[in-house]
Amino acid sequence: MALLAGLAWPERSPVTTVLPNRLSVSLAMPERLSAVQWQALQSQLADDPQRDAETARIASLLAFQTDVHTLATWRANGQSGPERTALARRLAAGLASHLAQRELSLGEARVLHTLLVEELGADAGPAPRPRPAGPDAHDAAFLAAQQQVVAHWHALPEGQRHPDALLAELDALRARYYAPPNPKEPSP
Repeated sequence: MALLAGLAWPERSPVTTVLPNRLSVSLAMPERLSAVQWQALQSQLADDPQRDAETARIASLLAFQTDVHTLATWRANGQSGPERTALARRLAAGLASHLAQRELSLGEARVLHTLLVEELGADAGPAPRPRPAGPDAHDAAFLAAQQQVVAHWHALPEGQRHPDALLAELDALRARYYAPPNPKEPSP
């Protein structure tokens, strides 16, 4: 994602999506999203079993991107004041979580952090750090579980080893570890 590519915001073409009638109206349009963005988001996630959680995540990312664009525009126009400072603080507060969710690269996070230091000084927080090399704890747990499934399959007598069953079990394992989080269920 070229979130900060030259700090230019790409032109948006209008999306002409019609909301299906089966969508719930319980979700309110988040602040800082346009009606077109909200409509497209709801349309894309209409059949997603984790629609509410994914909608919240994407809405947060879109709001973050809009804030980055707004700050870049205000900086380019020389606009200053409490709104600009508040916006910079909001971006600084969200930077680490968007980086952790891999919604922007380390390079993008560092560029943005540099701008936030110019805006806020030490209040911008610590500089983004690279992720540790190798798999994170979640990936490591998945890899260990995958190895266990494969080892169990190899331990079966040869006549009971069905490759399709192994693939199905591995697919189910992958879905269990990497499906969008369900706020009602604990993660593995």
